[in-house]
Amino acid sequence: MGKTTTVRVSNSTKSTLEEIAQKTGRSQSRVISDAVEAERRRMILEAGNEAYARLRADEKASKEYDEEFEVWETAF
Repeated sequence: MGKTTTVRVSNSTKSTLEEIAQKTGRSQSRVISDAVEAERRRMILEAGNEAYARLRADEKASKEYDEEFEVWETAF
């Protein structure tokens, strides 16, 4: 493990962290790292979903996307 730091959390969060670590056999540090990575990935997916929704809300852009997608679909 590289450099570390201290992060303050509520007593409730600390208890939950200890419980998760105990139940999963992971260190508390690993539980936190995994949670941060999961949140990072969730944010990426959310941004993609929002961008796709904006695309679909724009009738012209949505039509262009569908046309280009169809070209690529037939290319393979």
